[in-house]
Amino acid sequence: MGSVRGVDSLLTFSKISESEVDVERLLDAIMKFSRITVEQDKMNGVPCIRGLRIPVATVVGMFASGMSMEEILNEYPDLEKDDILEALAYAAEAVNERQVPLVEML
Repeated sequence: MGSVRGVDSLLTFSKISESEVDVERLLDAIMKFSRITVEQDKMNGVPCIRGLRIPVATVVGMFASGMSMEEILNEYPDLEKDDILEALAYAAEAVNERQVPLVEML
């Protein structure tokens, strides 16, 4: 479960000030993701799965590269199926909150 310390770490990691974000909305999002942890003293505040030092971005990247859920679980035996699903949901929420610049193909 997210804590105020987690919010501070997330704001620091995101390089945004508290005045630029709706803290209540951010707390709601963190509470919704019970398997995602953000701790400044672990992995420099990078969002991870259940404090396991397995970054959300690593899991999402593996899935995006075509690995199946079973292959990811074999690669990281400490993970559970729900961890992967929540990592994907977290990534979708993160992308929904900001624009990602796309390069135009010529």
